[in-house]
Amino acid sequence: MKITINGDRATLHTNPTPRLLAILPRLEGHRSWLKAGGLSITASGHNLEVLSEAFPDAAQEAHGDSPLESHFDLPVRVAAYHPKTAPYPHQIRALEKARTKKGFALFKEQGTGKTWVAINRAGELWAEGKITGVLILSKKGVHRQWVASQIPEHFGAGWSGKFWQGAKWVEVEGSPDPAGELHFAAINFDGAKSPKGKKACLEFIALHKGRCLLIGDETQEIKNASSARHKAAAELARETQTPYRLALTGTPIAKDLTDEWAQLKWLDDKILGMRYVTSFRAEYCIMGGFEGRAVIGHRNIERFRERVDPFTFRATKDELGILPKSYRSWQFKMSESQKKAIKGLKQDLMHQIETGEITSASTAAVALIKIQQASNGFLASDEGEHLLLDPPKKNPRILALLEVLDSYEGKTIVWARFRKDIEMISEALSESSTSFVEYHGGTRDKDRTLAVDEFLSDGGARVFLANPQAGGTGLNLQGLCRHAVYYSNSFNAIDRWQSEDRIHRIGTVGAVSYTDIVCKGAVDALLLNNLKRKKGISDLALEDINAIIEEDF
Repeated sequence: MKITINGDRATLHTNPTPRLLAILPRLEGHRSWLKAGGLSITASGHNLEVLSEAFPDAAQEAHGDSPLESHFDLPVRVAAYHPKTAPYPHQIRALEKARTKKGFALFKEQGTGKTWVAINRAGELWAEGKITGVLILSKKGVHRQWVASQIPEHFGAGWSGKFWQGAKWVEVEGSPDPAGELHFAAINFDGAKSPKGKKACLEFIALHKGRCLLIGDETQEIKNASSARHKAAAELARETQTPYRLALTGTPIAKDLTDEWAQLKWLDDKILGMRYVTSFRAEYCIMGGFEGRAVIGHRNIERFRERVDPFTFRATKDELGILPKSYRSWQFKMSESQKKAIKGLKQDLMHQIETGEITSASTAAVALIKIQQASNGFLASDEGEHLLLDPPKKNPRILALLEVLDSYEGKTIVWARFRKDIEMISEALSESSTSFVEYHGGTRDKDRTLAVDEFLSDGGARVFLANPQAGGTGLNLQGLCRHAVYYSNSFNAIDRWQSEDRIHRIGTVGAVSYTDIVCKGAVDALLLNNLKRKKGISDLALEDINAIIEEDF
């Protein structure tokens, strides 16, 4: 049998023999019998591997691949490259392994120095004449930090840079070099999927005509292969026409192996050879739950690691000798107005469970959020208005926060889930004459940079007030700060892990501590227990909800 590969399709020049019909269920993607004879299938690595096993003597013939354009307008630097800052031993090992692959993943825990490896790998490729540009995809705010602070700190030669803000590129003063400069451009994931952002990225890619390294930072943001973010990032990966890609994340797996598969698929779908999640699940996952749609376990783990390990570098803080985290909780009692509001909310929730209106923890999510908000001191209406149950200066949770801050010396991060939390905390800190800066969804891009600089400066703001969705990923806040307070949590485990690691990083001197403000009779204890188990709200049972209803104040 002969197999012809042309672009994304493979044609099997054969009749439907019993052996071929037997392997059809294992082939992924669209399959069609041709009128002229033969079978057309998706030319994925998985399919070609299945065919090789079934037909070891089949001859393969490839067509349609064209070499990249060899003429470049931009100057190409071919010279020795030297990092600007000294690496740690594990960063040297990561860089050495990254040199062995054109597509490589740095699956290192937050704070273990992924950015240094990525920046200096870019420098090596540039010095070898293989790239002239680097396009970085990251979370909003983090993308700006790449060119505003990380590249100037670590890149060891001439460079120019820009980041995406307000639907346009903003130039950053680089480091001119007569021998040539490496061009960096950083854009957030959502900006890259907007029409203007996509057009700007494609123009940057076209300028470098194939000599472009694509870096995906915090690729857990594109772990859903069907999401608009993933599709936009995948399209840019195709358009770069370059095999050089890096994927960076400290949390490649949030729920199951399909999270890691999606990130590796973006990096290079030849690593696992499977383009469809259904094929991946059939090979590596044990399915169960409702209608067999949930991943309840994994199989063939050794095979998975054998395929993946050559393309990844993994490191944990325990392996690197970073001191463990220290946790404590700070209890407080609710005011009478909070108790009254929560009592009414619990009665409503119990009625909804008894009548069958609420049948699972997921459908109880809105009620749980309302109970949490009441324990934080406010009630939110459907119109978006907020009723304060107590003035901020008499809010028990805020008073508990001020007590915690008094117990700490030096700088502290305060993480809060709701925007109203931040507003009330801001008012209380202002009245207490505590210097602070804010970093959340409502903070303008330019003010975010100023907030980070102010907090990290010696003698600057003492408190960094933020929500994990905006500031929990990518920021490097360690150094002067070794304390964090969780005023309120969400059910999102990744938000919690990522935000903790803003101060628990390589280079941190001494132990870091985390304090959770906990209210009896609300949802704080349930949230924390669930986060420790690395579970989401959908993993809760109705028994957990009933326990909240029955808990006394």
